[in-house]
Amino acid sequence: QRCDAFLYSKLKAKYNKVWISNNVSTMVSQIVDTLIFVTIAFVGIMNYTEIIDLIITMILFKWVIALLDTPFMILVTKIKDNQELN
Repeated sequence: QRCDAFLYSKLKAKYNKVWISNNVSTMVSQIVDTLIFVTIAFVGIMNYTEIIDLIITMILFKWVIALLDTPFMILVTKIKDNQELN
């Protein structure tokens, strides 16, 4: 979460585009999260081929979810910006 929040704030400051900030920060942080989780949970239990397959599958699944939540993130940002104007 710290990785995601840090990257999001840096990208938002640089590009000022919610969809870039949200997707890039989430995708990078999900790679980090998945690598840490799978390493702790499955090294020594599964063989390395299965671990690599699991990592790739988990990352792709998380990326699809990140892309699907983008319209909602944009909508919430627009609502927030409209409320600040009032």
